[in-house]
Amino acid sequence: MPSTHEILTKAGRRFSTRLDFRKGGPENPLSWDELIDKFHRLTAGVFPKDQRQGLIAHVRSLEDAHAVSEVLRLAAK
Repeated sequence: MPSTHEILTKAGRRFSTRLDFRKGGPENPLSWDELIDKFHRLTAGVFPKDQRQGLIAHVRSLEDAHAVSEVLRLAAK
């Protein structure tokens, strides 16, 4: 869904932009760095940092993995 964002400064200057596709959607996906940052923000209260780092490392290497059991094991702790 497209959206328009507008900022009006105290000096009266107006800035606006239009986004045709929301960030994180299929047409405008998050980068790995953005995705990792979001994962940390959303799971910081659930998993300790070392566990989050392990999950990230395993997810990034899923294409080379023979099974996802290690990711599931880390997430279940």
